[in-house]
Amino acid sequence: MAPFGSSPLRIALACCALLLACLPPAVGETQLFGVNASSGVVTIKNLGSGANDVSEYAVCTLDGCVAAAFAAASPLAAGATADAVSVTLAATLDTVMLYTSSANYSNVSLLTDYMQYDTAAAELAGQAADNQAVAVAAGLWTEGNTLAQYQSPYAFDGSAGDHGPQFWTGQDADECALGTDMCDANAMCTNTAPGYTCACKPGFSGNGTSCEACPENTFQDQSGQASCVDVRDCAAGERVTADPTTTSDRECTA
Repeated sequence: MAPFGSSPLRIALACCALLLACLPPAVGETQLFGVNASSGVVTIKNLGSGANDVSEYAVCTLDGCVAAAFAAASPLAAGATADAVSVTLAATLDTVMLYTSSANYSNVSLLTDYMQYDTAAAELAGQAADNQAVAVAAGLWTEGNTLAQYQSPYAFDGSAGDHGPQFWTGQDADECALGTDMCDANAMCTNTAPGYTCACKPGFSGNGTSCEACPENTFQDQSGQASCVDVRDCAAGERVTADPTTTSDRECTA
């Protein structure tokens, strides 16, 4: 009878141990997962394969920082989420920075994730611009992108290791209703999801962001046309009816 040390069971167990030793260790990878400016809630999610110690994780906005914001949820299991509540978030413009520790906020190596929003589509300045520059340098964001096409709440839809505005979505912002569109005063604004379109009104021509009245002896009877039609485009013996800058009865007629 073979000794236990060389039995098939012992050999099988040894092989399993070797196989497990070759597998990569379970690693936690926690990132920003949701931001609700209305309720002041910032959500993180462990997108890694193992539990993650988030007891020292901190959240910083333009108003200030919340240290140990997720301590109650630590260790955060793989696939689990945790909320930091009562975070002060501005309604229209803010930056959200996730640090693995509150020991030194100037230490860029502690910054693990970032997102920003600006529904007013204003140019970032001051601390907001500085925060964006830090995130861009760390490879966590794209310069100049503020998710202006969306409103709160914002949600992350990427995978572990994904960072940047292309992985964030939100409620569509109606720029036309908000008055943040860049359409000309003589253009019609149409909301899309996301974004908006501009089309010059009848009697005006252009690209929508710049519209000019059709000059004398021309007409334009459909919104969105880039140019006015010269009366000389009418067939021989025809003329343009009515005022070319109004919306009624402009056509070539005998």
